[in-house]
Amino acid sequence: MLEMAIIFSALNAGIALVLLFIYGKIALRTRAAYSVGLVVFSLLFFVQTASTAFGYYTLAEFFSDGAYPFMALVAGLELAGLLVLARITL
Repeated sequence: MLEMAIIFSALNAGIALVLLFIYGKIALRTRAAYSVGLVVFSLLFFVQTASTAFGYYTLAEFFSDGAYPFMALVAGLELAGLLVLARITL
């Protein structure tokens, strides 16, 4: 289960990075405040998901086995939300 949480978090970071580049191109082209806000959102979300994946991987020995399903659930729900956002964006 921990491996699943790490994979989901890494996928989240990848999707957030793709969204960051897309929103960045739009923001540079349009200079719209909304697009700049999406750049900030995707940048912060990338940092959060990348640090989560790194933390899950490096601190695995400190987590209880009972926490793994919840960690995977949260990462999976974030993945679902990001996929919907990516689908709407693309």
